[in-house]
Amino acid sequence: MTQSGTATAPIILCGPRTAVLNGGSISSGSGVFLNGASHWILAGFTVTNSLGGVAGNGASDNKIISLEIRDVGEVGIHLREFSKRNLIRDNLIHRTGKYVAQYGEGVYIGTTESQWCVKTKCQPDRSDSNQVIHNAISATTADGIQMMAGTTGGLIRGNTIDGGRMVRISAAPAQWVLVMGNKVLVDSNTAANALTHGMKVHRSASASAWGDNDVFRANKLDLGSSGYGIYLDSPPANGMIVKCNNSATHAGSGLSNVPCTP
Repeated sequence: MTQSGTATAPIILCGPRTAVLNGGSISSGSGVFLNGASHWILAGFTVTNSLGGVAGNGASDNKIISLEIRDVGEVGIHLREFSKRNLIRDNLIHRTGKYVAQYGEGVYIGTTESQWCVKTKCQPDRSDSNQVIHNAISATTADGIQMMAGTTGGLIRGNTIDGGRMVRISAAPAQWVLVMGNKVLVDSNTAANALTHGMKVHRSASASAWGDNDVFRANKLDLGSSGYGIYLDSPPANGMIVKCNNSATHAGSGLSNVPCTP
């Protein structure tokens, strides 16, 4: 899609789960590609058998609602290259990473900093203010949800994530949630079956201005591993807040390596 709607007249593509967009191969293409297209509503149908499920480059103010995305080669939903203010809500995302396990995230917002000079003219990919709400994410081979360096103001709320199919790649295990952006709120999510740590904040040396002022609140985490429920792997905390109303069960190391805040 390259045509955009407007705030008052969005373009709607909808159907029941029995309406299936089948890409024909898990090794190429996306089921839906919003290429600079904004003000779309994608609702209800199924996307399967493509390299990516739903992708967006420079795609803003879209709503991706109640889709089933399954059996794709890499990531379920990937919004990047200054894609802003999108809503990803009530989707069922499962069995990703069937072609390349390393890139089998459920939802991926932004661009890794090593690709900024390829994708965004050497600028941080400011895919800001995207909301990932009430999705059911399972059987992903990589992270359930990622908010990359360069992004600000993301919301990850009320999702259910099962990490039972995540794989350990190059000694870097996947997490339910990986936050590398700034001012991301991770709130009221429920997750089970972690590889090691459950949710992680990471700041890389090449993007040291990012990974600040992230907040974790009211998440219910059942790890079944030796790690922390919420883990900071790049101290200092730089404004990171872990509220004491988070809970972590079957966590060998406890709730967090950051002291919780009442």
